[in-house]
Amino acid sequence: MRWSRNGWHIDKGNFTMDSAKIKNVVIAILLILNFCFLIIAVGDKLESRKMEQQMSDELSEVFSKNGITMPASVMPDNARLQQWSVMRDPDVENFIAEVLLGNAQREDQGGNIFVYKNENGNARFRGNGEFEIFLSEQNELRRQMSDSEIEKLFEKCGIEAEREVTDGENITYVCTADGIQIFNCKIVFERIDGVLTSVYGFCPMILENTEQEMEVIGAATALMKFLNAVKAGGFVCNSVYYVDCGYSLEFNILASVSGKLSSVWRIFTDSGVYYIDGRDGTFLTEI
Repeated sequence: MRWSRNGWHIDKGNFTMDSAKIKNVVIAILLILNFCFLIIAVGDKLESRKMEQQMSDELSEVFSKNGITMPASVMPDNARLQQWSVMRDPDVENFIAEVLLGNAQREDQGGNIFVYKNENGNARFRGNGEFEIFLSEQNELRRQMSDSEIEKLFEKCGIEAEREVTDGENITYVCTADGIQIFNCKIVFERIDGVLTSVYGFCPMILENTEQEMEVIGAATALMKFLNAVKAGGFVCNSVYYVDCGYSLEFNILASVSGKLSSVWRIFTDSGVYYIDGRDGTFLTEI
């Protein structure tokens, strides 16, 4: 900017250069601030990890003093689970029956029980999510069936689940909600001498995500509740092998919404598998 008899004049070249310098300074400041925030975030994360490791070590020591071996690495992160409502849908039941039996006549037996029958076998669905399907001798699916063939047959049913590691002839699937296991919802494909004879288990037919997060007690709290149950003398436990958190299906067959999924901590030990209610820490021997 300069003065002449005609007034002040802006030197466009210098103005452009000054603007570019200011822009570069602002960018540099923003980069420095972002870097500082990153350092703070990383520091907080490391501190959080350190505290978690310390808690795991201390909990492992507490278990050891009570005669139970539990490596610090066993304790998982705290769980974040979604709230789900469970709906019963006769159309879904009909579809599953059709996959395994073909077109079958449906009968309402009362008490929220529906039965499907034809020459290929019969299927029974109850209001609590339990079902069983028996294949007759005439059913073309009642034959020697490999694991991969059963896998394809299960996929046709359209049920969200993952295969459980099991021994023997039967193949078991555990139902899931958004990838997290529903511990008490298992579907078994039963084979006798390699021949598929029946399919049975528990299954939530329709899951609806409420888009709300559950309140779940922490892993450390769940393990302490478990330790208190052991100390109370209910059973003997020498080792804890694995701990995870998932869902348990709760049905109310009298309600318009059939049920819901509740949170459960699962603890694998040398004496069996035990459960801790994720809502209030109640010790459960089964779900």
